[in-house]
Amino acid sequence: MAFIGNNFLFVFTGFIARLLHGLSSAFVSVIAFSITSLINEGKELERATGYMELSWGIGLAVGPAIIGAFFDIGGFCLPFIIIGFVYLSGVYLFYNIPDKDLEESKSRKGSINSQEGQVTKEKFSFLKVITYLEFMLLVGCIMIELNTTDFFVPTLVNYLYDSFSIPTSRASLFFLSSTFGYIICTQMINKLTDLCNNFQLIFLGHLLASFCCLLTAPMGILPHNYIFIILGIFFQGYIGGIINIPSFIELSNYGKKVFPNNSQLQRDIPSSLFNFSFFAGDLIEPVIGSWITAHFNFQASAYFAAFCSFSMAMTFGHYHFNEIKGMHLIDKEIQLIENKESSINKEEK
Repeated sequence: MAFIGNNFLFVFTGFIARLLHGLSSAFVSVIAFSITSLINEGKELERATGYMELSWGIGLAVGPAIIGAFFDIGGFCLPFIIIGFVYLSGVYLFYNIPDKDLEESKSRKGSINSQEGQVTKEKFSFLKVITYLEFMLLVGCIMIELNTTDFFVPTLVNYLYDSFSIPTSRASLFFLSSTFGYIICTQMINKLTDLCNNFQLIFLGHLLASFCCLLTAPMGILPHNYIFIILGIFFQGYIGGIINIPSFIELSNYGKKVFPNNSQLQRDIPSSLFNFSFFAGDLIEPVIGSWITAHFNFQASAYFAAFCSFSMAMTFGHYHFNEIKGMHLIDKEIQLIENKESSINKEEK
């Protein structure tokens, strides 16, 4: 593209490149989460998903700085050439990964055998997926979380410049606080799910996200200081992990209920819905935020994002009231231990 002189051809080529990049990213993300679900289960799946999201956060935080350094050294072409070789080396490495672990997992969790023979696998039905309320509700949770996180992406730069005279080059650094918050949360997710179940985390996450939207744009309630914006963006990133990772775990659980006789669909459909939520959210939310800011102001977009998150919390709470009011996982484990001890004592007597 660096050697294309025609403006229209340059834009067209860039669009095709981004389209192919999106397709390849979707393939890699869906398959990676599907394989993660195949190899891990229970608390191990939570930890593995946390590491998956950790890699995304580190890449997002470190990548721009590294690519910027390559750009300063060799201009427009050098970053693409280096990343291209990195991708090629990845092809070789992944192609030669032994599939022993995958085969063992398949034999452990895969085909279901009856006494008469193999159970017939269920066929995929798109209508069955989109009409399953729990699937769509969790997809909505992730998309609304992206709404509350991304509303400032196309609007915050201009707001910081107009309100605090912060140049664009420095304003972009504010977004790193969200990434750091997300990274921290991914490594605390096991501790959080010990204290609260997944439904409680999703519900509380949306309530806190609505508060952070207003913290990011205080609208006169708090002192006029960009420190509150940094804190708001940081906690938004942290809350993103609280909502996204439990949502993926519950999507995986529902996948087993909807497709009990097809182990591949149990993994692939939740992974596809999870990544669809991200890609669709990243497409829709910046457009909505830009439109609201253009017709009103930055604070109005914050109010809209807060309203969406609060509405999602109420909707989710309505459909999962019993799970949200349920005991913490630690309390359940204690109760199970007490029940086992009481049963052992009865047998001894």
